[in-house]
Amino acid sequence: MVYVGTGMDPDSFADVEGKIVLVDLIAPGLTYDGVFEPLSLFTYDPDDTLPGAKVTQNWPVFNILSSYQMAVENGAVGFIGILGFDLADTDEYFSPYNAVLGEIPGVYVSKSEGDYLKELLEENDYVDANIVLRGKAKEGLTYNVIGWIPGESDEVILVTSHYDGWAVNDASGTSIVMALAKYFGQFRTPVTKRSLLFIASAGHFIGDIPTRTFIEENPDLVSRIVVDLNVEHIAKEIVGKDGMLVPTGLVAPRAFFISGPSKGGNPYLTQIASDAVERYRLKRTVAVPADLLGPHPPGIAHWYHQAGVPVLDFISGPAIMFTPMDKPNKVAVSQLRPVTAAFIKMIKDLDDIPADWLKGEGPSEESE
Repeated sequence: MVYVGTGMDPDSFADVEGKIVLVDLIAPGLTYDGVFEPLSLFTYDPDDTLPGAKVTQNWPVFNILSSYQMAVENGAVGFIGILGFDLADTDEYFSPYNAVLGEIPGVYVSKSEGDYLKELLEENDYVDANIVLRGKAKEGLTYNVIGWIPGESDEVILVTSHYDGWAVNDASGTSIVMALAKYFGQFRTPVTKRSLLFIASAGHFIGDIPTRTFIEENPDLVSRIVVDLNVEHIAKEIVGKDGMLVPTGLVAPRAFFISGPSKGGNPYLTQIASDAVERYRLKRTVAVPADLLGPHPPGIAHWYHQAGVPVLDFISGPAIMFTPMDKPNKVAVSQLRPVTAAFIKMIKDLDDIPADWLKGEGPSEESE
């Protein structure tokens, strides 16, 4: 076994052939001040609690894929990633989840376990180690759960989340989708002119295969979707203190990823989102361009945005993400009703906006 630090230096892999590599994984979180605020489309933070806060806490892991690939390319036979960034000192972290089997076995260990392994390497010239993984990769069957409320027009407003995972991620988001379907489905006469499509997708944690398949197999339907409203992770803010997970009493910071021109937001989508956030006091919300962190926003909305559908993607990145600590008591239950109400307002407001106006920069003055 050999320790390669963070694996960011290619030279650290010079002597790993035939060995197990031990890597410090890095996930410092994304801060409001450094990442989100500079390109903010709007921020609703009346209590001024976002400055200095992390909008994501244990995601993304900057070096997991690169260090693993370097280990493979340099002949390593195993990979051990130290979850030193995790607040709960756990060896369980379900990411990445791209459904790609690696070429060499790999495991995660907690910070304390990683410290122990590093001490062994410091105290000994040679440490013999084995990785034993037991499991089976096989085909399975997943289901997208779909609700449909027909409207007067062929155009469609889509509402999405995913139901596989944990409590915050993403039973909380799915509960919003279900509440919206229940609300709009209670009326004898449709409330909206456009049809409403509600999808709670499966398989998010196997590379979103069901969502991608739905898009690929329904091109006509997807072409009629004027906007996707995606909702994920209604969470309490949790911080680490003396090795414990401690709630701050606040909702976890949430981001609204809004499509539009590159590094900008469509003016109609932005205004509709801003009005709903302020009306229902969704505190600690920052809106940013859909392509702030990459070509497409995080979550289920990624795939619809990639398919050319305008998106409003409401999501947070709390400290318990991808870990066994994501339990029902981490859901910000007090936020479920106001978030649902905000989405009801957005759906109604979006219903009257021409589809072309929701794309890119919106219409020119002449087309208005």
